[in-house]
Amino acid sequence: MRPLLVLVFAGFALALALVLAHSTVANDLLQLAKNKVTAPHQAQRQGGGDGDGDESPLYVVVSGYANFTLTLALIPSEGAVVELVESHTGTNASWVAWHPTNQSVAYAVQELSPQGQVVTLAPVAPLSLNFDVRGNPSPSYGGAPCHLMIHPSGRFAFVANYDDGVTAIYNISVPGNAISDKAYAVRQDGQNAHMMATRHLGNYIYTPFLGSDYVAQYTFDPLSGELAPLATAPTFKVFAGCGPRHIVFQAYSDVAYLICETGSTVLTLAVAPTGELSLLQTLSTIPDSFNASLNTGAEVHISPDGRFVYCSNRGHNSIAMFAVDAATGLLSPLGWEFGNGGINMPRSFAIDPVGNWMVVANQGASTVTILHIDWISGLLQTMGTSTVRLNNPAFVDFRPVVW
Repeated sequence: MRPLLVLVFAGFALALALVLAHSTVANDLLQLAKNKVTAPHQAQRQGGGDGDGDESPLYVVVSGYANFTLTLALIPSEGAVVELVESHTGTNASWVAWHPTNQSVAYAVQELSPQGQVVTLAPVAPLSLNFDVRGNPSPSYGGAPCHLMIHPSGRFAFVANYDDGVTAIYNISVPGNAISDKAYAVRQDGQNAHMMATRHLGNYIYTPFLGSDYVAQYTFDPLSGELAPLATAPTFKVFAGCGPRHIVFQAYSDVAYLICETGSTVLTLAVAPTGELSLLQTLSTIPDSFNASLNTGAEVHISPDGRFVYCSNRGHNSIAMFAVDAATGLLSPLGWEFGNGGINMPRSFAIDPVGNWMVVANQGASTVTILHIDWISGLLQTMGTSTVRLNNPAFVDFRPVVW
């Protein structure tokens, strides 16, 4: 009986220590960030922050073709960011993706040519925001890997190689261990693969091939890992010169949104129960008065509540805002946000999980722009633009913190 009591008390002590450590680390980081922060453009906040008076910082990861990434703290009460940690991620790191069930672990692509690499990232110590490469890099089986997706099951990683259109799938046996150095499957189905995406169930995979003007459609078996072209329609073709780049899916309906790079358009798509995409609507992401040849579309995101869609424009240097019709999924333009002139070649942007904040990575200015999202209207309000220690910030995302 006594050994059992010892184990119970030991377990309680460990749990209490972790709770206290969590609180201490969070408070220390918040104080550090608040001591450093300077908001160059203060603005009145509209709506809530991350909750009723919650000042807990949000954590943002930024990368930009360097051998490190930066973790920033976004302080809701200030609407500004400050650098906290520099993490080693290997050569020319770009896209980072978090494991869905063990969010202390991430994976990143090293965007190299003619052969890219994939790396596993894990914390250097418990409770640390700093992470490092775990094990050896794995080949991406193509050049310039530009996107990485982890399957919702957490068992597979999908990589898109831009240079040669090669896509690769890797098995993830244990989150945190180095990703397998041998791809589970390799395909070459088009030109300039720009991402691999899936819906919440993960049984269909979609790859926009920018240079081929279509989206490849696959069935995927999450048990066996088998990927196969959709028998009824292996591709969804878009208009010539569209340049499909990124696709996102509504969580609450059978609707998707596809941004076209060279066409500067956003397509609203219906998603059939059997996986096929079909076109519902085409809208420009820039005003009619702007010269389309001077702009390229980059990224598209849906607000967490599904009510708004946002697209980034490089050249017009803006975030296009759209309202979503709840019944049809169709979009209505709301306008553009320019970040008080701070948005500059916005290759990447991210929305926090609650839907209060947007951070934009400005590839043309070595800065990030912080925007507040109005929950009611969906409109964006610029809070400020901050310089980061990256020459070409090309990726940004809100980082889950597991303490």
